Amino acid sequence: MKCFLIKKEITERLKYLSTTNKDKLEAKGKDREEIDFFAKFILCSNNEENFIQIDENEIRFWILKINPIKVENTDFLDNLISEIPHFLRFLIERPFSTEKKTRMWFSADEIRTKALQKLVFKNNNKLESKMIELLYEFFESNNEDEINFVPQDILNMMNRMFRPTYWTRNDIRNLLKETWKLNPQNNGLTYIRYDIDFAGIFYQNNSVGRFFTVKKDLILQKYVEMLN
Repeated sequence: MKCFLIKKEITERLKYLSTTNKDKLEAKGKDREEIDFFAKFILCSNNEENFIQIDENEIRFWILKINPIKVENTDFLDNLISEIPHFLRFLIERPFSTEKKTRMWFSADEIRTKALQKLVFKNNNKLESKMIELLYEFFESNNEDEINFVPQDILNMMNRMFRPTYWTRNDIRNLLKETWKLNPQNNGLTYIRYDIDFAGIFYQNNSVGRFFTVKKDLILQKYVEMLN
């Protein structure tokens, strides 16, 4: 089914159904009845980044990126139907390429595809991904090798570039220190402060503060990692 699952409880329900062998059947006017249950779910979406909420250590979803068809085939559906007998024979006769290692058959390493890693990153590192996107856009728009800023500067620019966020200056400060391993200046110093105007253009003015310094190379590296 084609989907965009926002609510966490829907994801949890799918996780439960994908591993249980029993479920409750409830018909109108009748008592709930426990029945045998077996199902595998195939979810399809054009949204690669956040169509479903997945935790970092999740092993019940195998996310695959399907490349688009390069040449249009007007008989594509008919061709698929004609191939069904051959495909079924292939499934029956094909030897297993992997051994059963977990209750979901595949090991965590086999399931951890690039598409899954990208989805997990977007789900669990939304602040970091937004900061990377913002700073990447800055370096693309300005001939600079580094940028100085205090957390409030980043918050202001993110609220301009994206819709108003629920993050705080402290969230940004913790990410810079704990994740990016950066430290601010020991004392308040003068620096060039950047902001974004209503046209989406970066502009600068002078400010004073205990600023962080981020190099262009760091953002380019993180941007590539985020895309991959």
